[in-house]
Amino acid sequence: MSSNRPTRRQLIKTLTVGSVSTFFIPRILKASPSDQLRLAFVGAGGWAQEAIRGNVSEHYVAFCDVDSNRANNMYSKFSKVPRYRRVEKMLDRHAHEIDAVIITTPDHSHYPLSMACMAAGKNVYLEKPLASTIWECRHIAAAAAHHKITTQLGVQGHSSEGLRVLREWVEAGAVGPITDIWLWTDRTKPDTSVWSKTLAEEEPIPNGLDWLGWLGDRPFRPYSPLYSPTRWRNWWGFGNGAICDIGTHM
Repeated sequence: MSSNRPTRRQLIKTLTVGSVSTFFIPRILKASPSDQLRLAFVGAGGWAQEAIRGNVSEHYVAFCDVDSNRANNMYSKFSKVPRYRRVEKMLDRHAHEIDAVIITTPDHSHYPLSMACMAAGKNVYLEKPLASTIWECRHIAAAAAHHKITTQLGVQGHSSEGLRVLREWVEAGAVGPITDIWLWTDRTKPDTSVWSKTLAEEEPIPNGLDWLGWLGDRPFRPYSPLYSPTRWRNWWGFGNGAICDIGTHM
């Protein structure tokens, strides 16, 4: 093996956090186990499990999730990894150990979580969509430039080879002039895209859920299972419907 191979520290300045192909994050090649990336995960249940499973070749510093019930599967599988409910506490205790943070949480929390991690000097992989508003997106981009850290947006299919090949075909004129593009999705059906501004009826907060932590910087509203854990994108306070779900991929 070549002795002048780039080190982990050098690679992370130009690449993003590593992963196997199932999570569509470009892999950083390593010379030895000691050259592992040191990752923290904000989000450990639901879709976040794919991020955790997809990076098992790296070193896990900490998990952070406001819902211990949803995260329990990964907590049990990686029982030695410290776990937290609030990202501030995780960063306070482990910032010096972390190379990058993978954030896989509901859309409304992307902005405050990514800003906190970047302010701590951490490289960030952030699931799509970047944030809930144009204002938040612009501030995230400005913060990344200001702190001089490496970032990547997780739009899984956009990281695959197939899309790049299609682009080459289009740019080479192989498919001729394109005048219309048609896209179809079932993500706008009523039960998945209510886009409601009203409040759902209050119900008891489940054990294991830090509801205030889940709300983050959003105005308080009583808990309802119509918000968390899976239908938050139906509500303007937390998501932007199908356009920021499958629309981002399309």
